Amino acid sequence: MGWGERTRRVGHPRAHTLLPKDERGDHSATSKFLNNFDNVSSCHGCPNCRRAPGRQVSAVCETAANKKSASPAPTMCSLEKRGRVYVLTLTGDGEHRFSPVVIDALRSTLARVRSEATADPLGGAALVTAGEGKFFSNGFDLAWANEAGSPDAARARLLQMVTAFAPVVADMLSLPMPTIAAVTGHAAAAGMMLALSHDHVLMKGDRAVLYMSELDIGLNFPDYFMALMRSKIGDPRALRDVALRAAKIKAAEAVKMGIIDGAYPTASETMEAALQLGEKLAGRKWDGQVYASIRKGAFPELCKAVGVEEEEDEEKRKVFTSRL
Repeated sequence: MGWGERTRRVGHPRAHTLLPKDERGDHSATSKFLNNFDNVSSCHGCPNCRRAPGRQVSAVCETAANKKSASPAPTMCSLEKRGRVYVLTLTGDGEHRFSPVVIDALRSTLARVRSEATADPLGGAALVTAGEGKFFSNGFDLAWANEAGSPDAARARLLQMVTAFAPVVADMLSLPMPTIAAVTGHAAAAGMMLALSHDHVLMKGDRAVLYMSELDIGLNFPDYFMALMRSKIGDPRALRDVALRAAKIKAAEAVKMGIIDGAYPTASETMEAALQLGEKLAGRKWDGQVYASIRKGAFPELCKAVGVEEEEDEEKRKVFTSRL
């Protein structure tokens, strides 16, 4: 039986999708990811987890609030500031899937953080990203792709999400402040990529997992996913387990593998630790432009993969001498 004649199910028992194999074989790196997308599961996570307590936040992103999503429970993107720390939260008890609406909301919120921090005369800021409920994020909104009405249209929607998400990673690379992911629920596929896009990753130790599901469901990785994993997972054995074993990795194991920075017993303790770290880093009052420049220099392969332009020598000289 070929891929076109079967449906695979992974993780959540309700998961299913019928996106057929790409026959175009076109030139883009994204198409290599799509070429294997055939009758795969739309769920990346684990069904046997407890709901983590979320935090109530304000100022719902207008981009998300003013658009309609085909998903039954669209994720909202919210932002508040606690002291010197911006807190970006994927709200609601759903899986926090990345539809174009949610991706737009993320980018709009990050742009707001950048603008406000740059305009703040006091300087010194940090970003903490979190997700309410039992998921940090379960990846792209494959259900939305399947609602397109035809296989070709579904594939076009998937391509749209894969392409649109790369600038989110680029935004994180160029954000002029330290960034911390508070992973209090499952982070799978693109959800794990969002977590790893941060400078620091803290994770709840109970039940939550990191999981790159692509191998289990018969997908290749977009090139920028692989660039991100190679940039942030230094141990080749850990990278092997993530990419070539599709391991579901709990927090304590992720710490040992060098993937995350800390594991905490509960969601509230994870969030509290992230806020404390954010406040500590913001208190250093580093020059945001210098911080972003150093970060980009540390990950040149990833910058190239997501379209972050390499700084010219003159730009680097200006950043280097900005505080002299």
